Amino acid sequence: MKKKLLAFGALALSLCTLAGCGGGNVEAFRLAHYDGTGENGAMDSAYFYRNDFTLIGGDSQIIYVGEEQDETYGGWYYMYNSMCDGVLLENFGGDDPHRSAISCFRSKDLSDWERVGAVDNGYSVRFETYEWPVDSCWAPEVIYNPYDQKYYMYFSAEANANPSGAVEYDTGSDLRYDRFFLAICVSETPVGPFKLLTSANYYGDPDAKNLNGKVITSKNPAINPKFDLGLDHIFATIDAHPFYDDVDSDGDGEKDLYLYFVRHISDDSQFNSIWGMRMKDMLTPDYDSARCLSVPNYRTVEFIENSELPAMDINRYRLIDEFIDAEEYVKLTDKTGKVSKADYGEEYHINEAPFMWKDGGRYYLTYSPQGVGRFGYQVRQALGTSPLGKFEKPTLDPATIMGSSDTNTSMLGTGHHCFIDGGAGDIYCASWPNLVPMTDNIDKDGRAYAVDRIHFTEDATYGRIMCGGPTDSIQFKPYSYTGRINVAPQATVTATNAVKGTEKYLNDEMVVFREYYSDKEFTANGKTTITLAFSKPTVVSAILIYNSYDYFSAFDEVESVLFYLAEKPTWYTAEKYVPVAGIFNLPFNRDYFNAESKYMNQGGASVASFNDITVNKIEITISKKISDIRGESIKVSDIVVLGKGE
Repeated sequence: MKKKLLAFGALALSLCTLAGCGGGNVEAFRLAHYDGTGENGAMDSAYFYRNDFTLIGGDSQIIYVGEEQDETYGGWYYMYNSMCDGVLLENFGGDDPHRSAISCFRSKDLSDWERVGAVDNGYSVRFETYEWPVDSCWAPEVIYNPYDQKYYMYFSAEANANPSGAVEYDTGSDLRYDRFFLAICVSETPVGPFKLLTSANYYGDPDAKNLNGKVITSKNPAINPKFDLGLDHIFATIDAHPFYDDVDSDGDGEKDLYLYFVRHISDDSQFNSIWGMRMKDMLTPDYDSARCLSVPNYRTVEFIENSELPAMDINRYRLIDEFIDAEEYVKLTDKTGKVSKADYGEEYHINEAPFMWKDGGRYYLTYSPQGVGRFGYQVRQALGTSPLGKFEKPTLDPATIMGSSDTNTSMLGTGHHCFIDGGAGDIYCASWPNLVPMTDNIDKDGRAYAVDRIHFTEDATYGRIMCGGPTDSIQFKPYSYTGRINVAPQATVTATNAVKGTEKYLNDEMVVFREYYSDKEFTANGKTTITLAFSKPTVVSAILIYNSYDYFSAFDEVESVLFYLAEKPTWYTAEKYVPVAGIFNLPFNRDYFNAESKYMNQGGASVASFNDITVNKIEITISKKISDIRGESIKVSDIVVLGKGE
């Protein structure tokens, strides 16, 4: 990735004494830069991106394939897209009868995507016409198996309603959701062709039994709880999510593999619930380990020991702390086992789209409530200490990781997500909000791809938790793509007129999106100059100064940013040189707030990118607010400086 050098004309190199440009006695030259407020909001795509809703789809997963993992396909992110309603399986006739499904894209920067699937016109999965999946290939997720160097895709699919002959997926029901099963496919490459995983292509013998004693063919689903366990009820499944733990509990030399999934609403279930189980190998579920992990409108779920009921019977579980409408909750004389729905949020009949993330020994089961297309379809977290629970839901805030707030409605329906390790410590959450934010008519308008960073922070009640976006403003691309990291945390930060103790929030790498975290912002009593001092010369290329969560504490612009240079830039050609570069009156984009309604679209920053400079110190002066209705307090959520650092 190459960045075009900015042109420095006479104006760009004009000197400015700060007594006339913002206060002080420092002489500086004006630093040419991009700030993202030019014609059509043009930004420096070498460092920045914006969620512009250019890729339509839904319920996708993204993996990164490293060059050390795959010489041919490495160095790219790969996206597997089910679209909003799955992929319609088109029958191909003639000499090559088959069906294709699940489009595959790739990207270097999580922003610009190209279709690369190896099947037909960019799809990744190939089904023969005699195989059991016929439609609704939903929510594909791919995991790389380091032990055989193959890629495995898990997803749900609809089986034929009119099968020829006796097959195990014939549930005797005409209802579509009663015929949803989990499919497993395998490929030598991340782009496909992925083919149904069977005894033949996994064990090398078409008559081989899996570790549960079942022969898997292309005409029977690998995971079918009703048939495999002899259940007397439908157990429709969707939203498969494979997860390698970093634990080898059985000592076989391989990390433990888990599969999370959703029991879908069907003839025998009135709600979507989240389940998990260990996998004995890539093809064989360990049904004995299966546990229900999350049920809508309950804080947690507890497995009942010493019961004769099977583990996949919902009656084997104790549902704890039911969410009750606020007006009904206050009327209860005995509130035992009840919690106010106002505290925990409306979930309707949906808990779905599970994803597992592990950090510091803690397991984060993230999921989406309410259902696709609704405004409250967002990303929430439940917290646990083991991969199969139990998991506890925090209250609505801080449970919400990626979702709208009372003021930020620029992106709604940010559900069904995946997390992505962007390298160098930055973690992203990709989601699929409504293409038209203020409508839930996704059948007409569809959903679009969006991606934002998530952060970890300490909470007094719940310990280490996740927080995130969403944003519709300029953000910085993955460190692995730009070759730059956030060096602000390496600096010593001081500030004038600071409320004591809030300086630490200037470089804590957390942007505040929700009121729950609003006390984690830097606060100044009036005009402030913020100083970032580096212990050694540091090369920097861009800066983002994130505004406050609160409209009434937000700054209107950044008066000045002064870069104290450790050396003369190689690109500097003017006759006179002073060792200070300055950016003055750096704007905050007016699209990031609504002055009439007096609210912010959180996550916006004043941004600038420029040719490389080597600095010892950066000084940021802010004096002007958007509104002075509520006093002189100025707040800054975070400062990011992109540069070369450790």
